[in-house]
Amino acid sequence: MNTYNLRGRIAYLETSRGCPYACAFCLSGRCGKPRWFPLEQAKRNILTLARSGAHTVKFIDRTFNANPAHANAILAFILKHYGRDIPAGVCFHFELAGDILREETFALLEQAPPGAFQLEIGMQSFCEKTLAAVRRKTDTGVLKQNIRRLVAMGNMHVHIDLIAGLPHEDLRTFGESFNTGYALGAQMLQLGFLKLLHGAAMREEPEEFPCVFSEDPPYEVQKTPWLLPEELDVLRAAEDALERCYNSGRFLETAAYAMAAAGLSPFVFYCRLGAAGARHGTANIPLDDYTAFLYNWCAALPGIDKACLRDAMVRDRLATNSTGRLPQCLHVTDALLGRAVKRLAQNPATAPLPGVRRGVALLYGTRQVVFVDYTQKNPVTGRYLLHTRSIDNLFTE
Repeated sequence: MNTYNLRGRIAYLETSRGCPYACAFCLSGRCGKPRWFPLEQAKRNILTLARSGAHTVKFIDRTFNANPAHANAILAFILKHYGRDIPAGVCFHFELAGDILREETFALLEQAPPGAFQLEIGMQSFCEKTLAAVRRKTDTGVLKQNIRRLVAMGNMHVHIDLIAGLPHEDLRTFGESFNTGYALGAQMLQLGFLKLLHGAAMREEPEEFPCVFSEDPPYEVQKTPWLLPEELDVLRAAEDALERCYNSGRFLETAAYAMAAAGLSPFVFYCRLGAAGARHGTANIPLDDYTAFLYNWCAALPGIDKACLRDAMVRDRLATNSTGRLPQCLHVTDALLGRAVKRLAQNPATAPLPGVRRGVALLYGTRQVVFVDYTQKNPVTGRYLLHTRSIDNLFTE
C-alpha cells in the first residue's frame, strides 16, 4: 500500500463480523453469531491504515465491545503505539454498546490522548416499550450513567443516535427520548429516521411492524400508527436545526442560553426553530445569514435579554470561526473596543502571539472583553479557547 494514498480521508477497518443483538430494524444480527478476526491480523491492519495518511480509522464492527477481551486488546495496542508507530493526530472511531462497557474498557478509554478516540453509541430510543418491540436489549439506566461518564472524561468525541419512526413512539415519547439524550452532553446527538431495509424484521413482518415507507432506497419511513407524515416533517425540520446549532458545535452557548432564558426543553426549542427555519428558507443560506436569522428568532422568545443573547452568539462565533470576524448582525460600533485591543496588547499576560490571528469583541451583558488566539482547536469539541477580562478591571491591571 502506498504510504500516503489515503491522505486526509477516512479508512474503514473490520475486526469482527455479525452482532450479538437482533434488532428488528437492523441486518447485522441476522447473519449468525459474531466472529472475530485474529488479533495479530487486526493489529497489522491498524498500523497499515494509521500510517496511510488517513485522518480517521473507522472500525465498522457493529458492536465493537461485544467481546470485551478483543476490544480491550485493540484499545491497549493503539494506546501503546500512539505517537510512535501510529502517528499522533490519527483518530480511531468505534461503535459501542454503551450499557455493557466494563471497568477495564473505561480505564483504557480514559488514557486516550485528546481526540485520539471517537465513540458512537446507538441508543435509538429511551422508550422501554419501543425497545422491547424492536427486540433491543438495553439497560437504559446503565446506558445513561455510562454515557455521562464517557463525556465527563473530556478526551473523546462522543456521538449518540436516536431513530425516529420506531414502534410505539409518537411525537411526545420521541421528545422525551430526545430530551434525555440531549441532557447527556455528548458532542453529537444524531436524529435519524427509520429505514425499512430488505431482510430486516421490520420490513419482513408488516403485521407486527405496520409502516408506510418509500419504495425507493433508502426506504425511509413516511408514516407509522404513531407518527403522521406532518409530524415526521416536524422532526426533519428539527433535525436541520439540531445539525446547524448543536452538532456543528457552532451555536452551543446560544442554544443553551436561549433554552434556559425562554424555559424551553431542547425538543421544543429545536422543533420550533426548525419550523421557523423551514418557513424562512434557511436550507442553504450562508452562515452569516443563518446567524442573523437565529439571533432574530431567539430575540423574539419570551425571557430573552438581547445583550446576553448577543454575548452568547459572539462567543460562539469567535470560538468556531478562525477569521476572528463577526457577522454584521453582531457588530456594535464602540470606541472602547479599540482601547481594549490596545490594552490587551500592552499587557504581557494578554499580548497576542506573533503571527497568530486574534479575535476580540465586547460583551455587554456581562461587561467583559472576550478574545481568542487562533492557534489550535480543541480536538474533541472543535472549538478554540476563549479568554475574558472584566471591562471595568481591564484598564486598571
